[in-house]
Amino acid sequence: CNLVGCDMPDVPRCEDGETVVLKNPGECQPVHECAPPKCPAHRHMSVKKTKCCDFFECTCNCQNSTHTCPIGFITSFFTNDCGCTETLCQPDQVCVVGGVVHPVGSEWEDGCEKCQCTELQDRGTSLHVAQCNPPVCERNCPLVLNTVCVFMQAGERVMVDVCTHCECTVENGAVNKYKLLCKRTNCPSCPQGNCRSKSMYSLQSAAVEQDCVCCAAVKTEPLSVPVLCANGTRSHHTVQSVTTCDCVPKHCN
Repeated sequence: CNLVGCDMPDVPRCEDGETVVLKNPGECQPVHECAPPKCPAHRHMSVKKTKCCDFFECTCNCQNSTHTCPIGFITSFFTNDCGCTETLCQPDQVCVVGGVVHPVGSEWEDGCEKCQCTELQDRGTSLHVAQCNPPVCERNCPLVLNTVCVFMQAGERVMVDVCTHCECTVENGAVNKYKLLCKRTNCPSCPQGNCRSKSMYSLQSAAVEQDCVCCAAVKTEPLSVPVLCANGTRSHHTVQSVTTCDCVPKHCN
């Protein structure tokens, strides 16, 4: 833009309450016009009549504010040049979730989710933004066997000793709860291997015949047993656990 070679237009002389307004800001050759003044919110444009001519002026048009700031905003008051009290709402350093105020950095639970008031701000309200994440649920049951911690999955069973069996159970709900349930069987009632046996002479066969009845397992169920390997790794091995015994005839040699 060569301002030396340009003929700069004259700035108009405004009257009747009008003010000079630049119509093309940023351009090389400015253009000015006369326009009525812009009034603030608590004033309105009016035309004042005189004997000579009419002119524009911003006259007071306000009343004391009864506005209430929304939740999460700081309320302040000031008096404008017309003597009216106005309310100013400024965003506080908080998050507002469901009508509840949470300071920046605070944590809380919303149903099943864990929430935190972050440093991020909403572009529209300038209030801080809350972030909520689903909970990290425990999906196993810890069990210590011989100083070794074993984590059992839901439905998995482990034989702690000959008479004690443990199972990882789950309680369904908004958040599933995993619980270790152990049951102890009545070991003294189990057969001890003492069953009726006999040997007798048979006239028909002309020989001694033996009738053997032994204690045998008649019912079993699979059990997962934790195994600590020599290299330090842990694994599970399934074995058959005897739950019912009875005296069963066997062939004797």
